[in-house]
Amino acid sequence: MPIPGTLRTARLEGNAGAARLTSSEDESARMEALSVVGERESALGDNWSYGITPPPAR
Repeated sequence: MPIPGTLRTARLEGNAGAARLTSSEDESARMEALSVVGERESALGDNWSYGITPPPAR
């Protein structure tokens, strides 16, 4: 599944290529059943809507 936001061309190309992937009904159901781990919201709030990308984690 593509993840938006990247700093490297190779990552962008990989994300774009992921749009061509397909999954079976079983695979889709298994992905839907996964739990989200970690924070779901960014501390940046509305800044994401203005295209401000945080610096990479070091």
